Amino acid sequence: METNATPPTFTPQALIFDCDGTVLDTMEWYYPSWETVCNKYNIDFSRKKFYSLAGVPVANIFATILEEQNITHVSITTLMEEKHAIVEEQRHTSVPGRIECVCDIVRANHGRLKMAIASSGHKQNVLEGLKENDMFKYFDAVVTHEDVPEGKNKPAPDIFLLAAKQLGVDPTLCRGFEDADVGMASLRAAGMDACDVRKMKDYPHKFD
Repeated sequence: METNATPPTFTPQALIFDCDGTVLDTMEWYYPSWETVCNKYNIDFSRKKFYSLAGVPVANIFATILEEQNITHVSITTLMEEKHAIVEEQRHTSVPGRIECVCDIVRANHGRLKMAIASSGHKQNVLEGLKENDMFKYFDAVVTHEDVPEGKNKPAPDIFLLAAKQLGVDPTLCRGFEDADVGMASLRAAGMDACDVRKMKDYPHKFD
């Protein structure tokens, strides 16, 4: 566990979880849509690169990789539209699963601590994914990027701070769980105890 130098005896009063790649295994579920679109336009986008950009909005990810590879023959709008179409088609045959080692923490603390979701994802997708995996019932609040001002997404602390506010718990008394570098930065900026789920023994996606 990576923390904000909190005392070893720190006992949180609330738990706040990122969703994609933390509670739900949506990262792996979404990757084929990225792979298909990027391959079509000869854009290099490995699974490792995808995970390194976890927590970054879709448009920003496309902007980053196009700039890094000096690609100008396709627009971000086109890439987003084609990716969205693939994802919508994919929903007809499958849904994302759970990150069980994290969901075990959620289930174990249900009724003991207040809990919330703080996600950079779209609220509709987050809510649907939680409900499809029977996880929505465990959370007292669900905050997504639509709930904070534009430009205040992770790594800014606003999403986590709003989640703590909705739970009625001081941010410094919250423990947050994240799978992404930008999310960990967001937790630190919010003053929360920060747990990197990628370091958990049973976390399914690890990269050297």
